Amino acid sequence: MISDLPEPVDQLLQQHLGGNGSGAGHDGRTFRITVGRVTDSREGLKVQLPGSGTEAWNVHHRDNAFWVPGLFQAEIGERHTELRVEDALLGQTSTHLELFSLAFTEAHRAGGWLPLHAATVARDDRAVAISGVSGAGKSTAVLRLWNRGFRVVAEDRTFWHVDSGRVAGLDRCLRVFDDSVARFPPPGRAGFVGRDAKGKGLLPLPPSEQDARLDRLFLFAPGEELTAARRVRAVWEMSGVPLTGRSRDVAQRGVARLMPLVHAVGVTRESVLDDVTAALSGSVPVTR
Repeated sequence: MISDLPEPVDQLLQQHLGGNGSGAGHDGRTFRITVGRVTDSREGLKVQLPGSGTEAWNVHHRDNAFWVPGLFQAEIGERHTELRVEDALLGQTSTHLELFSLAFTEAHRAGGWLPLHAATVARDDRAVAISGVSGAGKSTAVLRLWNRGFRVVAEDRTFWHVDSGRVAGLDRCLRVFDDSVARFPPPGRAGFVGRDAKGKGLLPLPPSEQDARLDRLFLFAPGEELTAARRVRAVWEMSGVPLTGRSRDVAQRGVARLMPLVHAVGVTRESVLDDVTAALSGSVPVTR
């Protein structure tokens, strides 16, 4: 990342969006951020995306560009992204993190990486992702799998490379409550480095430097048979809204390629540990 941002903002972005090892953002693509007046006055389609709390962003998009009037504009290429931000954005910590995250996600998507709202763990060069709504139990499941010796790739910000099948994560910390860590302590863990807005401790994740390829995607659903339509809908929901023409092409291709990896039966908090262990030992078929 090449940045003209003030050092505190630049460091905050590196901390939250720099990734946890190899993969998305470490494959030779460039991302340049400049500060100045946003002058984009083109007509474009408008989509409303959720922000923090009750806030929502009116994001305009056209071809391979998108922008929020008065805040930022982005031009997305396969190998290079240009982002221009207004000074007014830099003093709004939660706002600029969300909008920068949107730009980074779109840039990674255009570069061939499909974003997934999913936790991912790996053993050697094989990985399994677990997806579900917030509060479904992904973080606790990841902590328990870490306790069992699995490598944590991502808590809930996974990127899957459409062509190679590799996975990468943007999370540098696992957000867990104190009692969970006391019950399932990960090997060689350090102490918390802070707390999130819900009071969960931020537990640093070891860098995930070994490449792994996704073998399976589990969906939290209480032991239900998942129809093909429901699996397709779930994958589109967890991968988010592509804004540019380049990223829409990747998203369509990615969802089609990901579907054979989606397990046909939902997992529960009780079954997910054994299901993941079995999947990475090669003993669970994609359908039951």
